[in-house]
Amino acid sequence: MFTQIPDFPEYEISRDGIVRTIADAHPLPVFTHPSGQEYVRFRVAPSKYRSRNINILLFEIYGAGSAEAAGMDEPNMRRAMVQR
Repeated sequence: MFTQIPDFPEYEISRDGIVRTIADAHPLPVFTHPSGQEYVRFRVAPSKYRSRNINILLFEIYGAGSAEAAGMDEPNMRRAMVQR
């Protein structure tokens, strides 16, 4: 089951951390920061992208414990809010 991402209404995420487009259910490629955190890039304009860590998306959509349930580290939300 997938849930729409409020900040990016053309995309949705599953509890497993799979992010895809709503229009064609195409999964987004996953990138990895040097720190080991996985992230995805959302297209917000023809040549403009925004990146978000998958564990933060899981926390925001499904709540505490959801990133850990998907096999990822729980985010430090104090630090994440500064980076937004």
